Amino acid sequence: WPMPPLVFWFLPLVYCGLVSLAWGEKSVGITLRNLSPGPVELFWVNGGDRVPQTAQPLAFSEQTHINSYAGHAFVVLPAGASGSSQLGASFTVGHEDKFLALQEDFELTTHTISDTLQEHMEDAEMSCASELPSSNCFTYSHQDPDCVLDSAPLEACLFNRTVSFMEKFGEEASIERHLLLRSLQLTNTNINSSSEVWDLLEVARNASAVAAGAAMRAWGKCSADVGCLSETLDEPVKSIADLSRDLRQHTRNMKSAAKDAACRSVDRNTVTIPVNQSLHEWHTEEVLVAGEGRQPVSRWVEDLFWNHSALPGARISLVHDFVSTDECLAMMDQARPNLASATHASDGNLHTTSKVRDSQQAILSSAAQSENSTVAQVQARCAKLSNHLSGYGLHTAGQEPLVAIQYNPGQQYDLHCDGPCDGSPYLEGSRVATVLMFCQSADKGGATSFPNAGVHVLGKPGQAIYFHFRDGGHSGFMENWHTEHAGCPVEEGEKWVVTQWLRDGVSASRNSWHFSPFGGP
Repeated sequence: WPMPPLVFWFLPLVYCGLVSLAWGEKSVGITLRNLSPGPVELFWVNGGDRVPQTAQPLAFSEQTHINSYAGHAFVVLPAGASGSSQLGASFTVGHEDKFLALQEDFELTTHTISDTLQEHMEDAEMSCASELPSSNCFTYSHQDPDCVLDSAPLEACLFNRTVSFMEKFGEEASIERHLLLRSLQLTNTNINSSSEVWDLLEVARNASAVAAGAAMRAWGKCSADVGCLSETLDEPVKSIADLSRDLRQHTRNMKSAAKDAACRSVDRNTVTIPVNQSLHEWHTEEVLVAGEGRQPVSRWVEDLFWNHSALPGARISLVHDFVSTDECLAMMDQARPNLASATHASDGNLHTTSKVRDSQQAILSSAAQSENSTVAQVQARCAKLSNHLSGYGLHTAGQEPLVAIQYNPGQQYDLHCDGPCDGSPYLEGSRVATVLMFCQSADKGGATSFPNAGVHVLGKPGQAIYFHFRDGGHSGFMENWHTEHAGCPVEEGEKWVVTQWLRDGVSASRNSWHFSPFGGP
């Protein structure tokens, strides 16, 4: 492989600036999820006092996020427990973001970016070794003392994997930089050259080069020594990840203002981060006329937010001609007699009257209908679309029913996530994707906005927005806030949408009602 350009060896100067931003007096993000059977409470231990960190106890599978500082101590206790409780789990904040899961035995398990780095390097070594041809005795050299090792192919593979891994972090920071710039522009927010936001934007300008330079220097020091690579890259990886986190947090701080600005002034579909080869044709087969068997069908899919390398957990796509006029009319007719105030999941209750969604809704059940009914066919199409775009391998058995939602003038759906979108590990039964189908557009207003992804969709009848919020692995992680979205206020006319929330881990015997939308019972 070629030697890196000379400029990469001078990048430590830029990297030092990045480290000073990431490791100064900055907060550390801690996410705690409760996987123990009963409700728990989180406390900051401040001297002899315990300061509550949650407004109410965390039920099973619920989680909370706090920002703290290195050296701060915390304790997790059963809800209502006294100081003499036999159960309790404590931890002290370090220098990097951490996800903590409280297990059934009240033990805390953790996952950090350092864990991700080490897992990747170990997986890369095994994967590269498995790709060696059988003629290369490297893989069984310990059994053959006369083996003449040819390590060059393994080293070349590991080099490429190391550079690619670091490029992912640099690319993520670059994406977050552009998203923050878009929010600043959309809200007409001015920043001065002495502000933290200005510093972050300037450092992120060189994030990709910093990441590449760190990979080159680590390889120059360690070559194919995976342990050395993991240790050497640990600090650069954490620093660039912290940079992305801080940029993303500033964008999220502006999300409501950015959403409101887009709802007021954006009159076309908007994409902030261009997607390579964004348009493709999706081919499938469906029953178009009862009794005539399956027929080939093609639909165009337009990716609005998708970077498989840097942000695999978040994908937002617009599907053209997803539902027909007749299908929409049939679903709207079924829904009208049953419309009621919209509900949402809250504190384990799946039917809490919504304060964030001002609308009317009705469940469209397919239980008593044939597989060729409109509702059943649309549900099957939603699962097929998800499997095509996300590769989840989902089926219709056990999924939530379709929900028709109607908005009148003045009604809207405030910012929310349909499932976990906070970077936490996936839990069985969690929602992983959504299909939002447009059946009737408002005369004015009513667009769908994803402010953290820089995406704004007007939505025409027959179109559908598909978005997933988990990376491809069954035991993978949920994405980080890019799929948080809102329905803009309807100003004139009437808006109808039909939603399919898709879960992984459900079945006919353990359907969606057994699980929280965030996973777990």
